[in-house]
Amino acid sequence: MAVVEDQPLTLPQVAEAADVEYRTLHTWVKRGLLKPGFRASTGAGTPNLFTFQDAIKARILGDLRNAGIDLDLVERTAKGLCDLKLEDDGVLLVNGKVQVLPGGADLDTALDENRPSVVYRIAWAAEALRE
Repeated sequence: MAVVEDQPLTLPQVAEAADVEYRTLHTWVKRGLLKPGFRASTGAGTPNLFTFQDAIKARILGDLRNAGIDLDLVERTAKGLCDLKLEDDGVLLVNGKVQVLPGGADLDTALDENRPSVVYRIAWAAEALRE
């Protein structure tokens, strides 16, 4: 499912686009690991609506889980991603804290200085959502 960047998405649409099971995403939303950036539900009949950025975050978290990253690190990553704007050319580093390097940053130096346990190119998630 190709995602249009300026259109709000329901949770089932995010699940399909991010290739994460609906029940998993629902749990992440209930636990505060993924927050609807467009509109939060106010009760029955008012669904959560998510942004393209939210879908990127869901894809990243799903990819980390599928890669065998333990749930504790995925949760820390989710909390660190909550307020970050993710650019396609950025690189996510997780090493106790969550950091996004802008495109063009000296990745070799950042890797040497931070010794991250996870390195993830944000373009991987963004491209998957646009396909």
